[in-house]
Amino acid sequence: MPNPSPSISNFTCARSNIHCIGERAIALRQWRTTILSDAFPKTEFFMRSDPEGILEAAFQAYAMGDLPTAAAYFAEDAVYAIYIDKDILPFAGEVIGRSAILKVWQDLILPFELAHYAPRIISFDDDIVRCQVEFAFRHRASGEVIDGVLRIVAQVANGQIVRYREYHDQERLRAFMRLVAADVAQMPDF
Repeated sequence: MPNPSPSISNFTCARSNIHCIGERAIALRQWRTTILSDAFPKTEFFMRSDPEGILEAAFQAYAMGDLPTAAAYFAEDAVYAIYIDKDILPFAGEVIGRSAILKVWQDLILPFELAHYAPRIISFDDDIVRCQVEFAFRHRASGEVIDGVLRIVAQVANGQIVRYREYHDQERLRAFMRLVAADVAQMPDF
């Protein structure tokens, strides 16, 4: 007997040029139910394939901690940049390629836990999307939290993110890293 509940396995693409992630796809923007018979409705999911939809899908996967799915929205040779000095965050700077992007994210989640991530698309022009993200990261060793707003300028081509630039308040991050370094240095041993 078919399962009448919606599931990821019922995922279909709104357009044929979208890169489906299959069972791992979580960017379910819109859905509709079609009655196949009186007893068993089938739910079909549609994912937006426009640049804003691609960004929103990647953001949603990232916010849920599904880094491989988030990375799948980036082109194999995507350019990813976090504009912060490396003396503040060693994994900052520019990297090229999906595996390098995953490495940056993995290096980020070692010292930090994502507590809040709320992206908002500010504007878009053809393939360029500008976003603002409210964030909060908890420093694992000290328990201190840094929150704020960062800016993102991304370029999407052929259904994938090809260039991603992230802008932070560098001096605020520098002060926070000094704070947590002092906290960790003063923590008593138990």
